[in-house]
Amino acid sequence: MNTLADFTTQNLSNTLWACAKLEFHHEPGIQALAAGALAKLTELRAQDVCSIVWSCALLQMKDWPLLTSLSSAALTMLPACGAQGLANLAWSCATLQFVPAPLLASISAEAISLLVRLEFKTQEQANLAWAFAKMQVGDLPLMESIAAAAIAKIHVAQPQDISSTVWAFAKMSMQHMPLFDAISEEAIRRRSQFGAQELSNIVWSYAVLSLVHTPLLESIAESALSQCSDWRPQELANTSWSFAKLAVLDQPLLDAIAAQSLTLMPQFTPQEIVNMAWAYAQLVICNAPLFDAMSAAALRMCVDWSPRDLANTVWAWARLSRDDLPLFEAIAAAALARMPAMNQQDLSNTSWAYARCELQNAPLLHAIAAQALRMRGAVDSRSISLIAWSLARCIVGDEPLMTALACEALALISEASPQGLANTAWAFATSAVSNAPLFEAIAAESLRLMTQFGQQELGNTAWAFAELRVYNVPLIDAISAAALSSIGSAALGSGPDDERDRGSYAIAWAQGRLACTDQVRELVVGHASAGHFHILSFGLLIVDEEWRRFSATGGALNTLERFLGGPTTRRVAALPENVVAP
Repeated sequence: MNTLADFTTQNLSNTLWACAKLEFHHEPGIQALAAGALAKLTELRAQDVCSIVWSCALLQMKDWPLLTSLSSAALTMLPACGAQGLANLAWSCATLQFVPAPLLASISAEAISLLVRLEFKTQEQANLAWAFAKMQVGDLPLMESIAAAAIAKIHVAQPQDISSTVWAFAKMSMQHMPLFDAISEEAIRRRSQFGAQELSNIVWSYAVLSLVHTPLLESIAESALSQCSDWRPQELANTSWSFAKLAVLDQPLLDAIAAQSLTLMPQFTPQEIVNMAWAYAQLVICNAPLFDAMSAAALRMCVDWSPRDLANTVWAWARLSRDDLPLFEAIAAAALARMPAMNQQDLSNTSWAYARCELQNAPLLHAIAAQALRMRGAVDSRSISLIAWSLARCIVGDEPLMTALACEALALISEASPQGLANTAWAFATSAVSNAPLFEAIAAESLRLMTQFGQQELGNTAWAFAELRVYNVPLIDAISAAALSSIGSAALGSGPDDERDRGSYAIAWAQGRLACTDQVRELVVGHASAGHFHILSFGLLIVDEEWRRFSATGGALNTLERFLGGPTTRRVAALPENVVAP
């Protein structure tokens, strides 16, 4: 009877191949075969090396000494491996997370020469692309050669080959438009042949690269609708995420995805729940049954979630104004336990979510602020601004903590955007914390960026300075001028609740509080003449008129009538639609 010592190299490779093919995981036997292969390393042929490495990958046998030896041996055998052997070697390395740089470089060089001659089958070249992408080995000449070969054989490629190829290019952030155009055309032409995984891989790839191909997306949506009842959680989550990433709202598709997801929710992984929630929130689709089911699932498992998953979940709920108290409390507890692992995006998104829902979780928000302060140098101006805003909105910003945030905000002030400057000023004014150096810096940066300020930023900044009675004449003059210049802008819209009208009232209030009464009157008159203003702005004028030392005869009533063009009793019907008659 033959023993293992009697096995030839072909016997060893064939036996390992058979074990892998049959998924036969007999650990002692597999290790003995591996040891036998290692002992006869110098006798192995190219086919043996490729077969053994492939078997190791399929069996997830991470025998690093064996793999390293096989990798070195393969370097001299690559010309004899052929297209299939090269693809198998690369696929095996990627599957085992084994990245031997010299071998991969040699595989690339040998593969390019074969790709030019179109000697790779479509599955082999797709596997080659997938492997290099999976290992994140950037090899532009190889990927260009794969793209050219894929375009040449696109009509005979299987749907899985097409989806694997496009996935690989997306994973490597490579927008090869001739390839993507060919894939789009072929996927549309043969859409009935594409299954759930292929469709979700393709749309995911386009989303990652921010490529909006409307005919392709419509084709995928149509195919997905007919197949959705057979889809798995990963395909449902990836497809919804992709449409949201591309800002494409296909209501029938998303309704079908939601319905199918409800039946499979117990099978969803944390990442799939988070991606699904993010997608529907991003598209502002508040599907109550879906979010209730995701909430129940999240409550069971969020204790083990990553900081990013926790942050993205509360962000999604907050964006849709779903203040699910049990879920937010569970996530707060989990987030507190993982606070040291949170990065700046996790911190700012989490604090924003609790503030948006007005959930006063002081321990969580204080811990977020403290963590941000400990991460000095790794937290940007936007995040500091959002955290300060969240503390102020939830009325949990104590003076020592806000003062520490003020120092950090001051150090990063040159990076702040108009929104960040306005939010920072608003946060400290709301918390009644006046920090002179910070407000001086905010004023200087605001003057520099004034042309980029929107109406809300103008209003919030003016209100904050006035609320704390910080008199900065150049700033209030610049804000007043910017507000006046925006009057009549069609882009600002209309209506009593519009951002412009609220902003104009905040500016007028700030001007009045800082004793700039002439500017108040000019701003209100300007907005009134354009037919849009906040009704409370008239109140400011009336109060000012009544308190004037030398007011006109008739006082506030005459002032109001002058603005309305006649006696109030006869002008009520002529008031703009957005004004409530006094």
